[in-house]
Formats: sequence, C-alpha cells, structure tokens
Amino acid sequence: MKRYAVWIVLLLATPALATISQRQSPVSQWNAGASSTCFATLGSTPIATDLFVVWSFWTYTPPNQLTAKVTDSFGNTFVSAVGPTLQTASNTFAQIFYVPNLSSGTGSDKLTVTYYLNGTITNANTSGCVFVEYQGADLNYPLDSVSAGYSSSLNPTSLLDSGTVAPANSNLLVFAGGISDGGTATAGTGFASIQSYSFTGGGSAITEQNSSAITGNNTLQRATACLAPLPCPTTPIGNWLMQMAVFRDASSTVAGGWPPARLGQILYASQFPGLDASAKIQNAIDACPPSGCTVYALDLSDVGGTGSRNIDPGGKLVALWLGSYTYNFSQITLRTGFEIIGSGSGGTVVQSSGGTFIQAQNGNNPVFVIPQTTDTPVQRAVIRDLQIFGSSGNISEDGLLADCSGPVIGNGLQYSLLENVAFQNFQGASIHLRGAPNNFQSGNQFDTFINVTVFRPIETSSVFSETSELSAARRVAHPFRVRI
Repeated sequence: MKRYAVWIVLLLATPALATISQRQSPVSQWNAGASSTCFATLGSTPIATDLFVVWSFWTYTPPNQLTAKVTDSFGNTFVSAVGPTLQTASNTFAQIFYVPNLSSGTGSDKLTVTYYLNGTITNANTSGCVFVEYQGADLNYPLDSVSAGYSSSLNPTSLLDSGTVAPANSNLLVFAGGISDGGTATAGTGFASIQSYSFTGGGSAITEQNSSAITGNNTLQRATACLAPLPCPTTPIGNWLMQMAVFRDASSTVAGGWPPARLGQILYASQFPGLDASAKIQNAIDACPPSGCTVYALDLSDVGGTGSRNIDPGGKLVALWLGSYTYNFSQITLRTGFEIIGSGSGGTVVQSSGGTFIQAQNGNNPVFVIPQTTDTPVQRAVIRDLQIFGSSGNISEDGLLADCSGPVIGNGLQYSLLENVAFQNFQGASIHLRGAPNNFQSGNQFDTFINVTVFRPIETSSVFSETSELSAARRVAHPFRVRI
C-alpha cells in the first residue's frame, strides 16, 4: 500500500458553545523532511492566565523512537495531556501538551517542539505541530479527561475515533489531533471544519470543532473524523491515530483548590517509545512535569528487555507502579520521594510464585544506588512489593548500595522504607549500607525494613553488609528483620 500522511487537529473553540474561547487562530508548521524542531510564532502577545494547547506528531525509523518537549519564549512549562501515542503501522507518534495559567511577556511568543532520542536532540523524519491560545479556562486544573485510539496494521479503516470519555464537568473545550497514512480528511459527525490543508503527494490536514454545546456532566464525548466525504464509507482507507483532550472552563473551579477532574499527571509507560521497558519508563519519567507524576507500568511487559536505560527520577517526585512481570533493569537511582511499587507478593515468595520481579542486568554493579554527587541525603524513598534478582554470573553484585564513604559530605539514605522485598542471587551484599570512615555528617539512618527476605547463595553472599568505623547498621532506627 502506498502511504500518504494525513494530519488532523480537532478544536472546539467557539464562544457560543462554551465559556472557553479561542483567542488566536491556530498557528502551525509542517516539516516534510528531517528536522529536530517544529515551531511557530504567535501573531500577537499572548495574555497571562490563558491556556496554551499544543498538538504535535513525528515519524521515525525503527528502532529509533523519539520523545518530544515543548518550550516557548516566556519560559512556560508545558505538560503532557495525552501521549505520546504510537501508531506502529506508520511508525508515527503524536502527543497533546498544554500549559495552564500562562505566564506572559512582551512581544511575540515563539513556541517550539523539540525531538529527542535518549535525551539527545535529533531529527524526526517528518513532523508537524499546531499551537492554539484559549481564554476562559480553569486556572488551576483545566484538564478534565483524555482519550486516544489507533488502528492496527491489520485493521485500517476510514473512521478516526479517539474513543469516548465521560467528562466530570460541563462548559468544555474539546481538543483533539489525529494522523493517518491515507485518505482525505473530512469533519466527523457533530463537528464543523475550521481549517484544512492539503499536502504535496497526497494527504491532508483538518481542524474542526463541536457543532453543539456540552451542557451536562458525564455526557460522553468522542472526537471523530472521516478519511472521505460523509457519510463515512465502511471500506478501509488508512492506518490512523487519534487523540482527544477535554478542558474545563473557569466556572468549574472548586473552592479550596482540589480538582474534581479525573486524576491527572498519570503517564502510561507503555505509550512511550523505547527499546524495552526500562527505556519506556525512563522516557515517561523524563516527560513528567518538574513537580513530578505517577508513571503507570502495570500493563507493560518486558519480554526480551536488556535494561537499556538506567532509571533515575532526577529532581522530580515520581511514583513508579510496576505490573506482574519481570523487568530487566541495569541500575535504579534512589532519590528523595521516589517510590517503586510492585504488584502481588514481594518479600515472602520465590520467583515462580508470581508478582513483580526485577532482574538485574548490570554485571557486578549494584542495582539500587544513591547519588554520589550531592551532599543532600535521599529521604522518603520507598521500595515495596518487589522480588529482586542478581545478574546472571555475578561474583560481587550488591542489591542495594547506599554508599556514604566518598568525599561528598552529608549524603546517605534516610527515613526510607523497604517493605515486602525479596533479594536473591546476589554474590555481594543484598543490602549494603556503606558508612563514612571519618566524615560522620554522612550516614544511612532512620530507615525502616519490614518483611525483607534474602535468599542468598550458600557461603557467598552477605545478608546485610556494613563497612564503616561507625556502624551504619547501628544507626538504623528501626529493626531490620531478615528471613533466610
């Protein structure tokens, strides 16, 4: 099948339909060739407290799978509403970003989408982006609900469908974007076209909006478009991807600042690019806003994984939820507030009994570590409900190494928790708290260990190791219970 690109952006932005109104018409850019950025400049200075919404797509050459980041001239922080969502048949990603309560400046604002491969700026094969400014949106929690849908390579159709959501509010703005590799896009039923664009060699882009107001809570919403004139034919036309984000207006704000909208800032690792689970998870963490997020990986298996990327939340507060699979990780850096939570049994059973397993792929290097470049201790880290296995053939590997023996003053693992955790096949120490030989401002202390089980190779592995003139173990404020 000869493939053509079709870009669809769906916008509800009519003041008659909702109290959110479109202030500036969409500005966009389409890159037919390789480019590391996609950008546009707004025609007039944006207004502080407005809502910016951005949709972008990009294609890649497998196995290279890129991520995207949005910036602007005024230093606003754009967060992900939905995506990146992958359409595997056409090797295409798309993502919706937004920034609530815009911080404005003077003059025009240049908005830029930049594409990355493993944290390094790189070229996408083709890309596109659309930027829209709205006024009247909720200043604190504008995002109500999201959805995304895509066809499989075995099921191309003529109808693009984001899937349905039941918004928690009324007076809504519906924003959606889609892409297909065939057909000419037409506004879907219940939508009116705002803008369309045709591409050299075939394919087209379209913007559209709701043609009726959203008047009630939990009224099902979905964004559709057709790759042919309506009525949409039943014959297949192309492979497609469709996303939708629903935003609420300022009248929905609740006193006290709590959001009645669907729980936000949950990023689904399975929707991020990467050669294996470790790369998808780290790319999801990289996409978290600076304040942090929850990375959901309960539906992400790691068959054939190699631990291609180390896991490190940086300065973000991240909760990572892992499913009942075996995850291949090379190294995990513990930082303040980082929570790693598995599924099922943790410290009570062996691998064949089910649960979440971490298989080390790091040779003789430790699996869990604390930073060695900062004098700030790691606090409130949580490791729960996991079974952790040493690298195959290791001769000295530690499961967890909290090393305070270096020149950095003031580091350590403190006020942290290991609960329902099992270690097996570590030829070094399963838990190694290495204290400072003379720099006693550093220390591992006030840590809690509950139901921590160690299955150690006979006559080789330490259950718990301390290497310090001041015993790190004696500074642990709670009992360390180990079953061998």
